Amino acid sequence: IVEGPTDVWRLGYGAVATLGTSWTSEQAIRIRTYKHRFILFDNESPAQRQAQRLAAAVSAAPGTTEILTGLKTDPGNLSSLEVDELRKELGL
Repeated sequence: IVEGPTDVWRLGYGAVATLGTSWTSEQAIRIRTYKHRFILFDNESPAQRQAQRLAAAVSAAPGTTEILTGLKTDPGNLSSLEVDELRKELGL
């Protein structure tokens, strides 16, 4: 789960965007239906606070919810190699 369409385009199949750091209850309801939820918002503090809020809203659903941190750049700016490594690490 990422912030924007360019992040989805870069990460590929299985990625979805909230279209900003703000998200709606309707989005949270849909996100709960995924078995594995990886939240990958930008590293800025406001974005990470929203990632924490989203995780809290969806983590009671069956499956796993994890916030991914530590990227050096926005997910949309990752190289193809970095995307491949991330997807492999996540089992995607």
